[in-house]
Amino acid sequence: MENKVDTASKRIIEDGDHLYLPKNITYTDKLLLDHRHKVFTFEFAALRFDMPERCTFMYKMEGFEDDWNIAGHRPYATYTNLRP
Repeated sequence: MENKVDTASKRIIEDGDHLYLPKNITYTDKLLLDHRHKVFTFEFAALRFDMPERCTFMYKMEGFEDDWNIAGHRPYATYTNLRP
């Protein structure tokens, strides 16, 4: 699974209808979105591909949330209605 960020079904670098990240999000220091992108989704993958049922995901957006969100086996996080 590729690392990608969707903004209302769009990805970060414009290429027609899609936006793509220029590099892996792990190596991205800052992510700036247009004010129109109020909904976006982060997808992530486990490092243990041999036992996906034993993987549990957690995520937190620094500066936006104080606590970690438990996603369970769901490999994505969606944020909505963010302030510009």
